Amino acid sequence: MSQPSLPLTRSQALMWLGQTLHPTAPLYTMVYAFRLDGLLDPDRFRRAFAALVQQVDALRLVVRLEGDEPRQVIVPHLEPDLEFIDFSEAVNPQAAYERLAWMAAGRKTICYKTVKARDVWNAIIESAWASAEPGVWFRERSNKMSNSWYFNPLVATNPCITGDTRIYTNQGLVKAVDLFEDENGD
Repeated sequence: MSQPSLPLTRSQALMWLGQTLHPTAPLYTMVYAFRLDGLLDPDRFRRAFAALVQQVDALRLVVRLEGDEPRQVIVPHLEPDLEFIDFSEAVNPQAAYERLAWMAAGRKTICYKTVKARDVWNAIIESAWASAEPGVWFRERSNKMSNSWYFNPLVATNPCITGDTRIYTNQGLVKAVDLFEDENGD
């Protein structure tokens, strides 16, 4: 069964175009490593993160080509790929972490602060709830990659919306998919 699709927003279309022109450049998708102090049950964390992805449609939004047109689709199930690296047995865990990051990214990573995994998780969840944006955006990294950083730095992102997102209109709250169908006469 084919998943229903919607056209891309202008911002999504520009990101898609950038990714199409430069497929190896992380224009929107960014990988981030956290250093966690304390015990972490990787299986429990993996299950909790997978449950979060399953509950939030925007985390399962993908772009697919339908003919020549890119369209946004929410896939019913997406298995997140999480990698856990245990440095607890390393003689110098910080050096091991930096060496791994250097090999993976081609440069040295500096650890400014060590925080507890629970604090990182709580900050992500609290921010997602407070801003209605289920993602994590690294402004400094985005500005380093932006060609307008020197005269107009990026200060925000355009959150993706899904068909079931309610938008305030003069008729009250209306689902985005209903607005799209009304506009297209469906």
